[in-house]
Amino acid sequence: MPVLESLTIGEVEEIHLQELIDQKIQENQDLEYKRDAIGSNDEAKKEFLKDIVAFANTAGGHLVIGIEEADGVAIKLKGILATSADQEIRRLGSILENGIEPRLVGVQIRHVMLASGGYALLIRIPVSWNPPHRIAFARQNRFFARNSGGAYELSVEQLRASFLGGANLSQRIEAFRQERLARLGTNIGGPKLVGSGQLVIHIVPLSGARNRIDLSNDNQLLNDFHPLSRVGNINFRYNIDGYLVQAFSEDSASARSLCQVFQDGKVEVANAGYSFVTDPKFGSVRIIQGDQLSFDLVKGVERSIKGIRKLGVSPPYWVGISILDAFGCRLNTQKNYLDQFLKPLDRNSLILEPVILKAAEFVDGWQSDLRPIFDDLWRAFGFRKCEILFDDTGRWKGFPGSW
Repeated sequence: MPVLESLTIGEVEEIHLQELIDQKIQENQDLEYKRDAIGSNDEAKKEFLKDIVAFANTAGGHLVIGIEEADGVAIKLKGILATSADQEIRRLGSILENGIEPRLVGVQIRHVMLASGGYALLIRIPVSWNPPHRIAFARQNRFFARNSGGAYELSVEQLRASFLGGANLSQRIEAFRQERLARLGTNIGGPKLVGSGQLVIHIVPLSGARNRIDLSNDNQLLNDFHPLSRVGNINFRYNIDGYLVQAFSEDSASARSLCQVFQDGKVEVANAGYSFVTDPKFGSVRIIQGDQLSFDLVKGVERSIKGIRKLGVSPPYWVGISILDAFGCRLNTQKNYLDQFLKPLDRNSLILEPVILKAAEFVDGWQSDLRPIFDDLWRAFGFRKCEILFDDTGRWKGFPGSW
């Protein structure tokens, strides 16, 4: 269904929904139409939840509300008139929030205004990274999936396979991270990262990782993906993994900064040189530049996701942060090397728990989704949590002006 899959949800307009009708696109495993708005009674809500759960437990897809169909073929746009679009989106979001277990991350809802009056709703459901999901509403505890004929209830054997599949995905992602971190210390399978105090960012798309992406436009790739540091010479090339951009000082086998885009939409960003040793009169304390590292962490995540979004990779995204070659370092964010609260890191590698980013757009305050990573990072250096970037409620405060 390229008419929708090739667009971000924010780009979809009436002309694209009309294409579904003009091209006589039929409902299938990843597309379903509904003519009328979702009702407010329990049966209507359960049917809506069944559709969403079935998409998430299978391969993701789109539910379009406001398109009339005949034998599964789209035949007419029919606007929703009863309630405002914002009110309806909030209502459906609340149904999803309270009616699905485990919580489903990454569902996007957009209203599309129609020239004939009213609006249609486009709901984009990602394939889940932690299936299976069940309906948890009105004593309905059932699991569904989809095939070309629509939603069906999972059997015991299918449920078992789905549970195992979700666990395996998490294990595969973590194995990918561990393998890549090991390779960064060698010249095998890519450039060796050189320089003490290293930041490594891994982005793994959970909904689009099954398909190869188009990496043929090297001008666009070089524009959207580049190292966090551009000190030294910039080298870019295709490799067996996908597309690599690196900044190196002496030889192309070693890099101070790099960005690797993988053929399945993953991204690895690595940058070295965040640690330094203070003047001997201060006791030769080894310091991690927490201000620059924090800037680069946020910038690297945002840039990477914006880049893969342009390549058609949808949310949600698994984000893993690692700090390497940092044993004995103290985290400095205020340029006060003798701060009594600066505690040395007790390990060489800091592999932080990942977070899931569910939004495709970066609205103000999106950095709050990274708070668990920053809190864990600060705790590793002896602080209670990251109070300098987030308030007591976890809301992003922004970078301090003193930085």
